[in-house]
Formats: sequence, structure tokens, C-alpha cells
Amino acid sequence: MPKVVLTALLLGGGSSLLFAGSAQANQRCTWDKIGGFICPIPVILGDKSFDNFAFDVTDPDGLQDITATIDFVWNQVGAPGFQDDTWTVDVDLTEGAGGDVVGPANGFFNYDVTVTDPDWQFATAKHDTVNLSGASLSTKLVDYAGGQVQLVSLNGAPDGPVAIGGTFISVSDTWSVNTDGDSIDNFTNTFTQRQQHHVPGPLPLLGAGAAFGFSRRLRSRIKASRLA
Repeated sequence: MPKVVLTALLLGGGSSLLFAGSAQANQRCTWDKIGGFICPIPVILGDKSFDNFAFDVTDPDGLQDITATIDFVWNQVGAPGFQDDTWTVDVDLTEGAGGDVVGPANGFFNYDVTVTDPDWQFATAKHDTVNLSGASLSTKLVDYAGGQVQLVSLNGAPDGPVAIGGTFISVSDTWSVNTDGDSIDNFTNTFTQRQQHHVPGPLPLLGAGAAFGFSRRLRSRIKASRLA
């Protein structure tokens, strides 16, 4: 095969990889009152590890027919490393034969997330809901090494993104539909990250000594050349 043709094919293949668009990887977990939270522990997606799960629902009507599907989604945009990737936790709530959860009802979902790649740390967090109506509320509390933030979705309005940091966070989600007839379909948490800035360490003693010796020899040569 001529070299020009081969080069063109290689370049074409490379560009198709570079501009292939985003891809998704996900892990689906479930919850119901009888079986509890069914999920692999931890959930690993890219450089994110999700664990320490706690999930429960309170349904005053006594039927205990609320279930949940929890999708952990890693959206890969194709940039080098994990640049511009996003991680979303989507909790889809269902009551009865498949409809939205109708109030009054409330619940919580707690979990931890760790960034396992030492070159990256958390950057932002966002909270959103779907079909959250009436006097209803969904909150997300994020604890991280630098502090704590709370995001509130009231009547389906998103909150965030807000800045967070560190390589470990604890997330506490709570939701409530307080009035009979109000409803909620799902709530989502989305996270992004950024590269850490590593400060170079001191030179090893042996290397510093060698550099010092080389500097002395160089100054001696310069001085000798001037005297010659």
C-alpha cells in the first residue's frame, strides 16, 4: 500500500476517534421496601467510586408500594483523561403501577463518592428534579474537605452548579411531597471535576549535590579561560 494512502487512512482513523462524540457508561441499582437497596458495592465508573449507601422512603398511606431505580451515569466526552466528563446519579421514583410518587411521602438517599485518580479533584455539584410539584422540596447536602454546600430544588427548579473541592464527598439527598396530590418523578445529582495542581517537591540530595558540583566546575572553566 502506498505510504501516502496509508498515512491518509491513519489520519482519518485518528480524527474519527478524536471526534467520535460522547459515550456513556452506567450502573443501575434498585430499591424497594422489602428487598432494600440492591447494588454492587462500590459502584466504579471511571475514577469515581460510590459507596456507603443508605436509602429509605416513608409513605403514610401504608401501602409501601414506592420503588426506585438508581442510575449512576458516567458521560465521557472523549477529551484526554477525564477532562469535561460528568457523573450523574439519577433516582427515578415510582408509586404503584408506574406513576409518579404522590404526596404525602418523603425519603432520603445518602452516599459517599471518592475520586481515585490522584491527578483529579471535584469541581462542581448540581441538583435537579422532574415533576416536583406543589409545596414540595428536594435538597442535596454535600460535605467536602473545604466545607459544605446545600442545593435546593423547589417545585422542579434546578440549583447549581456550585463549586466544591477535594477528592472525597458525602452526599445527603432528602425529598418530600407534603400535600395530597403533589408529586415527584425523580431527582438527579451531577458532578464535574478538575485537575489537581501538584507542587514539585525538592530536588533529591544527590541530584542537588551533583548540580552544585557541575556549577563549581563551570565557574572554574570560565575563570581559566579569562586568565589564558
